[in-house]
Amino acid sequence: MEWLMDEEQHQTVISVVGMGGSGKTTLVSKTFTNEKVKRHFDCCAWITASQTYVVVDLFRSLIIELHKSRKEEYPANSNAISRIELLELLTKYLESKKYLVVLDDVWEIGEK
Repeated sequence: MEWLMDEEQHQTVISVVGMGGSGKTTLVSKTFTNEKVKRHFDCCAWITASQTYVVVDLFRSLIIELHKSRKEEYPANSNAISRIELLELLTKYLESKKYLVVLDDVWEIGEK
């Protein structure tokens, strides 16, 4: 948790990797749901990717979850927004915020 809440860090990425069933999700979940951690960030999102994910769907889910974490209305037309527009929306939304995003169950990194 110290790494996550270090005021000196900017754009920190922490990867938790290991064999299936080794407790990765449990460990990250305990950190994600910790009230001290939640208060440290302006918004948080937990997204489950799974083996077969589509990047644009992850972006849509991310926008919705980030808005929900701040109890804000989220774009109702997100299904009609292009990939580029989704990226622009995410970038603009997050540019001045401290945020925590968990991508759970990622099996491999690549475009789909």
